[in-house]
Amino acid sequence: MANDIITQLQARNETLTQAIARYGSLNASTLHTLSFEQTKVTRLTQQLANSALRREENDKQRAGLLE
Repeated sequence: MANDIITQLQARNETLTQAIARYGSLNASTLHTLSFEQTKVTRLTQQLANSALRREENDKQRAGLLE
């Protein structure tokens, strides 16, 4: 599930990157908004990836304790 969400966030990030490149001539406010959204999506993607990694590590530790 986390991988699906990460993939969706990465796709949104790519869409934002393309929009910034395509509409580079837009006013500064619009570019700022797009850049802010891209930063937010990147941060959320990283947080989710870190959370998924911690969960995986916790699951391994839990399995080791049950053996």
